[in-house]
Amino acid sequence: MKSMMLMVMKRLCLFVFVLGCATGLLAQADVHITRFSETDHFNQTKLSCAIQDRLGYIWISTWDGLYRYDGHRFKNYKAYPGDNSPLTTNRIGFIKELPDGNIKCYADDKQFYVFDKRQEKFLKSKGDTAETHQYYHPSEAVKEKIAKISQFKDIWFRVLLIDRQSGYWVYTRQGLYRVFFDKQPLTPRKTGTFTEEEVCCLYCDDKQRIWIADKNGYLRLEDLRGNLIGFVTPQGQITKNTVAFGANVYSIFKDHNGVLWLGSKPQGLFRLTSFGQGFQVRHYTHRKDDAFSISCNNIYSIVEDARQRLWIGTYNGGLNMLDLNTRQERFINRNNLLKGFPSDELSNCIHRLFIAKKNILLIATNNGLYSCLLNAQPQQMQFFSNRRRPADARSLSSNLVMDIQSAKDGTLFIATNSGGICKILSENLLSDKIEFQPYLSDKGLASDICLAMTLLADGRLFIVSEASVSCFHPQNDTFINYVRGTFGYDFTFLEAKPIIFPDGRVMFGSTRGVMDFQMKDFQRSHFVPPLVLECEQHIKLDADDPNITIRFSALDYNRKVPITYAYRFAGNDSNWVFTKDHSITFQNLPAGTHELHLRSTNGDGVWVDNEQVVTICRPARFHETPYAWMLYGLLLAIILWGGYRVISYIRRLEDEIKDIRLTSNERIQVLTERIKELLPFGETVEKLTQTEKIEDDEDLRFADKVKTLLAENLSNSDFSVNDFTREMGMSRTVLYARMKSVFGTTPNNYLLNMRIEKAKKLLKHPNAYITEIAYGCGFSDPKYFSRCFKKIVGVTPSDYQQS
Repeated sequence: MKSMMLMVMKRLCLFVFVLGCATGLLAQADVHITRFSETDHFNQTKLSCAIQDRLGYIWISTWDGLYRYDGHRFKNYKAYPGDNSPLTTNRIGFIKELPDGNIKCYADDKQFYVFDKRQEKFLKSKGDTAETHQYYHPSEAVKEKIAKISQFKDIWFRVLLIDRQSGYWVYTRQGLYRVFFDKQPLTPRKTGTFTEEEVCCLYCDDKQRIWIADKNGYLRLEDLRGNLIGFVTPQGQITKNTVAFGANVYSIFKDHNGVLWLGSKPQGLFRLTSFGQGFQVRHYTHRKDDAFSISCNNIYSIVEDARQRLWIGTYNGGLNMLDLNTRQERFINRNNLLKGFPSDELSNCIHRLFIAKKNILLIATNNGLYSCLLNAQPQQMQFFSNRRRPADARSLSSNLVMDIQSAKDGTLFIATNSGGICKILSENLLSDKIEFQPYLSDKGLASDICLAMTLLADGRLFIVSEASVSCFHPQNDTFINYVRGTFGYDFTFLEAKPIIFPDGRVMFGSTRGVMDFQMKDFQRSHFVPPLVLECEQHIKLDADDPNITIRFSALDYNRKVPITYAYRFAGNDSNWVFTKDHSITFQNLPAGTHELHLRSTNGDGVWVDNEQVVTICRPARFHETPYAWMLYGLLLAIILWGGYRVISYIRRLEDEIKDIRLTSNERIQVLTERIKELLPFGETVEKLTQTEKIEDDEDLRFADKVKTLLAENLSNSDFSVNDFTREMGMSRTVLYARMKSVFGTTPNNYLLNMRIEKAKKLLKHPNAYITEIAYGCGFSDPKYFSRCFKKIVGVTPSDYQQS
């Protein structure tokens, strides 16, 4: 009996312990509740059943048909007027997945139907209508877990489903909810009592002390475990009492002598030299009466070069230099010797200084990135500026430069506000045309507003934005983002440069204290969501339809951030294209076979291996085939050849005309005569009216040669102008031109007139036959002879003979 009582007591204690642990875990958990509404395309409050299919989709039966959820939105399937659906009612009471993947539905008409996923329509079921079905029944522990959530306390609810990501689908009279339990997000810790504690500077000295400066004017010292060492007083003492330093410190730097330099805003520069357990403090401010005082009291950045000179970047006062090798504490700036530094207001707002390649100073300003060689004297320094050039994709992405950081291999990265980060591609930094490669949110960065950067021990860049941080792998150009959900929602990050500790801890500033954690503390889900496509993986388009839209979704229901997708065509694009949309539209897709590769992040922004490949085939239209191009090439060749012949002919005529000296009217007349010859017009017969008055020796020789040649061939009816030009040894155009110049007529008309003159002489014999005279004068047709004779002489050959 005692043993039984002992056993009961042990079990009761165990139950109480387990219940207490569960309650404690629930209290520590971060509950995420999603209520689905019209914005998700879901407006039902009458639900019956929910399942998750093998692909990962959530299917819900309602009084308004069947709903499918893809993590993005719901899609409704039901009977519509005139759609030939066998459904007699849209009220569906129970659903289950069949072995072939389709959904079997039991409707309110006590009939079974099958929803065909491929065709997206309902079919009449051929199965047993008497089949039994059983709804999901959650355990009592599950019910108690949900009932402890304030939103579901003391109301009726029903757990429809627990999905594969441990999400609870809860149905109440107010609608449908999804609940999942996550760890509490990371939050900053405050070191004081102020509601807001804006940390503007973090620094770890060689004594492993952490300096934390905030905008409330406090300068706190902690050890590596976060224990308070003390507060630095205005006099340089370290006290456990909460005493303000009295200045908002934005930068801390230790020089080669071990002296600490503190830059503040707007209280100027402080020098802290170790003295006992504290420091001796010296204060430097701008004085209008001293040109060699520091140029501005707003100090954001301090570095030291190889020549032991401090370079101090101010906000509104530009650049200052203090030589530590001299006792003269003179600040060299734009007010005295540093005349080469730009004088415009934006350029004088400096956020960060960085020394690259040991002797090149890089300056991050509100007006771009500046660089100069440190080997020169201040008065001889030349400053090079690089800004955003709108038409140049290789220029700086934004002029508001916040930080500069070197990777392990020496590659330099620039953090900008609204322009993401930029990698410097150029070797020459002393140039106004440095080339950059930008990385923005479309390349996977969490935010384009980048405030600060630092280098992690594993070679990754740690990038701080206002509401997120990103880890960038320079080797493969990929990002891992930590966004809202990983962190709390009641603070934002600031531009204080983060500290990386040897043990892997990271510390950076926020509006509510410091964030201090190990990288392993980040809540990162390695869940690989299935990437489902709303299309076949082999698509064949019509030749005349080159446009296509592909819809898809990564089924991660626990997502804390919007899922990012990447796609590219294999063999064509070297880079992935990023989008947060759930569809891609391609217009004017070229003919051929294309392999579209798709992948995504999960709900934590981690890129996962869920790549899908869609093969798209589009036959070529005729004008896209090689035969069409061959035909077009042939037609083009013919057109070019014809054009070449015409142009060559015109140029040949022009060259012939250039060979002789003609007036404009003579040139027109020569071309007109030539056209008449080429066209099938009859010969114009004209009587010679020009009296020969040839004075030029060359023209005289030409005239004698013409007369002699024509006299020898007057009776030859086969003697043509072509024979004439050949015997004269010149082209037709030149012959026309010379004949018009010397005789005032064309070669053909001149020959015709000579034959008529000969005929007139022969007609003086009264017994001569006109037909014989025509043939004897070179006319092959007596009638044509009569017409030409009358036109030139004025009477017919017979009348002339009789007179």
